[in-house]
Amino acid sequence: GINLREQDGYNILEEIITQIIENQVDAVVCTGDFFHIPTPSIYTIVKGQEQLRRLSSAGIKFYNLAGNHDASDSAVDTPANKVLHCPELGLYSFTDPYIVQDIGDNICLHLISHHNFLEQSETMNNVHPIDDKINILCTHGSVYNPLTKLVLHNELSPREIIIPEDIMHKGWDYVLLGHIHERGWVGSEDGVTDSSNTKTFYGGSILRRGFADKECELGRGWTLWDIKNKNEITPTFFTIEQRPQYDFNINCLNKNVVDIEKEIYNIFNKINLEDIPILRISLSELSIQNKSLIDWKKFAEYTSKCLSFTTKTKTKEEITKEIENIDLSFDLNTAYKEFYSEIKEKYNQDNREKIEKSAIKLLNKGQEIILSKI
Repeated sequence: GINLREQDGYNILEEIITQIIENQVDAVVCTGDFFHIPTPSIYTIVKGQEQLRRLSSAGIKFYNLAGNHDASDSAVDTPANKVLHCPELGLYSFTDPYIVQDIGDNICLHLISHHNFLEQSETMNNVHPIDDKINILCTHGSVYNPLTKLVLHNELSPREIIIPEDIMHKGWDYVLLGHIHERGWVGSEDGVTDSSNTKTFYGGSILRRGFADKECELGRGWTLWDIKNKNEITPTFFTIEQRPQYDFNINCLNKNVVDIEKEIYNIFNKINLEDIPILRISLSELSIQNKSLIDWKKFAEYTSKCLSFTTKTKTKEEITKEIENIDLSFDLNTAYKEFYSEIKEKYNQDNREKIEKSAIKLLNKGQEIILSKI
């Protein structure tokens, strides 16, 4: 009676807790979004508590902070992760704006929750490393990527906030982040190593939640951090097998219905349906006539074996209409202004306006060139 996709999450959490116990770690840190919604079901809460009590029984401390999925828009509401807070069992799940936790061996966690973040400017003034300690900042939100020169963004994410640069650059020995679902370093050129030496790492989500969640080089799972001293903090990556997700595209230009349906059959023959996969087939440049003639009932014996099966179709007429209606100037200028507002403090007051005007001018010039070629 349990939704299979929901059960995937419980299975993966149990597998991760088992691996953590087997590797005899000293402490576990979750940087937010333990729950997917701020009002999880009683069943979900119980399943989470059961796994965390396994950590407690193994003598492993657990430290958690509130993420944007744990909390609602209301500052009055208590974030869902508070139900996990049980200090007598060594399970700490904070909703406070800022908590400093000494976890032994001269290691300090600085935990900044997402809940009420924007209303706590006074509190944030007190965020700073402690002398003679290994200081690890743990928080939840978007940060500036020095490689792309853009603020990272999580599509369709509620209540997303940007962690201020003045908090990020206070001399932390490491920064562990939640929010972006793909695991990896901020500013990594290869997706595998800390090539930009930011010492800033997103743990990623343990479950890939649909096609909006991109695949990443390090995969989904958990990360074991070996902390010897300030200069020797090294990760080991454990990956957890995910339910297969397949995303196929068929270009239908100049193809008849028989050809298109043959390609659809080929897709089903390529994949193992015994895995109960998540499958999406996109048909691009499809004529309106062929769109109406495709007989999806033919494929029922295959689609019924998928956990979910969806199709996306775009006719030639729809693609043409999208190009005709595109409005790049608003999107680009707005995106730039939002980006620039986060970094303009780096520049001299006299130069800020000049920089913004010059950048907007160049963006508009580029747009004119692109639009002239469409």
